[in-house]
Amino acid sequence: WQSSSSATSGFTNISGATNAVYMPTLSSPATIYYRNTVTCTPSGATSNSSAQDITYLAPPSAIGGSLAVCMGSTTTLTNSTSGGTWVSSSPSVAAIGSTSGVVNGVSVGTATITYTAPSGCQAIAQVTVNPQPGAISGAASICGGTGATTATLTNGMSGGSWTSSNTLFATVGTSSGVVTGVGNGNPVITYAMPTGCFATTVMTVTAVPAITGAASVCMG
Repeated sequence: WQSSSSATSGFTNISGATNAVYMPTLSSPATIYYRNTVTCTPSGATSNSSAQDITYLAPPSAIGGSLAVCMGSTTTLTNSTSGGTWVSSSPSVAAIGSTSGVVNGVSVGTATITYTAPSGCQAIAQVTVNPQPGAISGAASICGGTGATTATLTNGMSGGSWTSSNTLFATVGTSSGVVTGVGNGNPVITYAMPTGCFATTVMTVTAVPAITGAASVCMG
């Protein structure tokens, strides 16, 4: 087998390509012409087949963006090769905008996302849709200050951790979900899973004022 960048000249032998079938490879975009040369024995005469051109196209770049999304949320995938279209293998799990690349997590599972460049070459990635924690249960208001009270919050999905948006208003046990009032305010309590999916609730904390006045009185 021989190859050339021209259909009519410049053909050179391909090292090791002496079988009847040759499968060419190329690492960069180009159009290459191939032909088969047969040498007859004992005359030594040669015969060349007609040249066949193969055009190697550049594949699109790797798909960028987060490949994990929470059910009911979105994430945007990108590709530096512009002008292509997006398709999901399972829109019932992860739907995707054909031109925007915005993935919507529909149900828990995985879906294969394919980006097809204008050349027809493709890039593929797998998106995982993770479950979203349900609503947080528990009292929505507690007292703070000198008469501070507590409330225990719960979530039906185990394995997450609790945080408070402002510990000057309320603190919360990372694993227990016990909220303790500190001062007047409305802190946001978040329950987050290791996947990054989370649920929130707003607590109302009312500080109990200290009692003032004499601490003793005469009988009568």
